[in-house]
Amino acid sequence: MPNATLPPEIFDIIIGHAQDDTGRPVSLQKRNVQRFVHLFTHPLSTIRPHIRCLEILGSSSVRGSDSFDSDWLDPFIGALASLPSVNEMLLQNIVWGRMNPSTRSALLVGFQALAHLEVRAAQFDSVTHLVQLVSSKPLLQILSVDDLGWEDASFDPAQRVSGALHSLRLSNCYKRDILDWLASHDPLPRISHIQLGSVYPEDTHSIGRFLRRLGPHLSILQLEFSSLDAGGDAEDFCARVDLAHNSNLRTLILDKFINYSEYQFSSAVGWIPELLSRTPNLREASFGGGDSRLAGAASAGRPNRLARPRQSVQLPSSASAIADTAVLDFRHGRA
Repeated sequence: MPNATLPPEIFDIIIGHAQDDTGRPVSLQKRNVQRFVHLFTHPLSTIRPHIRCLEILGSSSVRGSDSFDSDWLDPFIGALASLPSVNEMLLQNIVWGRMNPSTRSALLVGFQALAHLEVRAAQFDSVTHLVQLVSSKPLLQILSVDDLGWEDASFDPAQRVSGALHSLRLSNCYKRDILDWLASHDPLPRISHIQLGSVYPEDTHSIGRFLRRLGPHLSILQLEFSSLDAGGDAEDFCARVDLAHNSNLRTLILDKFINYSEYQFSSAVGWIPELLSRTPNLREASFGGGDSRLAGAASAGRPNRLARPRQSVQLPSSASAIADTAVLDFRHGRA
């Protein structure tokens, strides 16, 4: 009789996967998602409390087109919304107005323990619909939106974001509409970390008003300019945003501040004193580069210092973050 003992390497892998503190991602296609939903909705299921992160990814090929539908998600959204421990969710490649009403309702009514919401590559009929989604999560602490669009900029000021919100990321969207909604709050949520992505002139008035009202609560500000030339984005930002109101601003991060990949008439150096002179308590300024040659300059030990005390300049070439969590990933794909 052949030896049926498994090699010890296989036992190590099995034990490693069985550890309670080891998070594992689960990515499901349309053809097998139903069986998995039946698994975690079974009365004897033990997986439900361990699902912390949920990613709902529509097909990128139908985003914004007439062929978008959420029929693939509708049979499962109720079960997903009943998961008790989901505190992080990503919605990507969705068209809110073309979702089934039952799917939209489940997204609004469910997931009440959500602390981190990210919406990416999505289309809304109105910013009101995004506001409804965000304000339906009473424990929300981190909001990130990227590559969003809508036609109607009106919103209901009665819709309120969670008072626990402390981190906000707005990229490739109508920042002014979201910031105007947040500025209508009284009191404002105490947001300490803001990432604005690329700043454009049409958003600078709203950015200035919101940061002025936010005042000393802001401690980290991250942004980038697509143009540093005269009359460009950097000039408009400096003219309309007064960081002197943010007396506790400690960290200013300017991404792509030196970008060799795009030709510019002006040097970025002239904007450094303009931006930093209004931030008396700044302790760290990070100037990101858009070219790998910056990494060589940093590694060569070239000094990069500001004249003001306790200031530092960083020239990062890359950054990465890895989080261990239990992830449930639903993708709209072919059966």
